[in-house]
Amino acid sequence: MRMTEVTIHNRTLQFSLEITRYLQSFATTTISSVLLNQVMRSACSIGANVVEAQNSATKKEFRRYLQISLRSARETEYWLTILKRN
Repeated sequence: MRMTEVTIHNRTLQFSLEITRYLQSFATTTISSVLLNQVMRSACSIGANVVEAQNSATKKEFRRYLQISLRSARETEYWLTILKRN
């Protein structure tokens, strides 16, 4: 793995861990559990797709996984905004 790959892998892993800790601070209601689940899924998807990209067989596949990771990051931002405003 190159240094940039290690860095992004570590940063996305750390982000997933921080999100996990953050979400544990919320009281669980029926509605909040749906929102918290969505945040968790999209946030962890960021790092999971980075790992998939690092193991891609082609450049096209590599780009595709990074694009999915970016979309997951944007989705996570959306869900976090809803949680913040709720």
